[in-house]
Amino acid sequence: MRFSSGIVLSSLEDPIGSLAEARRLLNPFGLIVLRVPNGDFYRRHIAAGRTWLRALGYNNLLGFPYLNGYSVNSLERLLHAVDFQPIATFPASLLTPPYPEMNPRLNKEWLTLRRHSERSADSPWIEVVGRRLHSE
Repeated sequence: MRFSSGIVLSSLEDPIGSLAEARRLLNPFGLIVLRVPNGDFYRRHIAAGRTWLRALGYNNLLGFPYLNGYSVNSLERLLHAVDFQPIATFPASLLTPPYPEMNPRLNKEWLTLRRHSERSADSPWIEVVGRRLHSE
């Protein structure tokens, strides 16, 4: 069984309890896939100017409407706390493909921001894959 959590984990008051429940539901060595806002990205770039404000807006981070933001290190510590072994971490963005009616200027801006954020270790979102450790 695989458990996947999108933006939900960042909105929970008790992420450790929720991850512990996910662990209980998973088979030994089952996978969990998490995608969470990168709190470090937000803190570093909130005051960096118009380009980064646009990047925050495109990634639903303007105003940071989440209870929790994570860094790669804090997310890995959280997984270890409930007996998951992080096995892969990826930079990610929420940038979706442009709508057909997007004007060319907006489409160019979107492509530029997406190219940067998806190849950068300093991405707006973090995806991590963890494996449930077999310890009963």
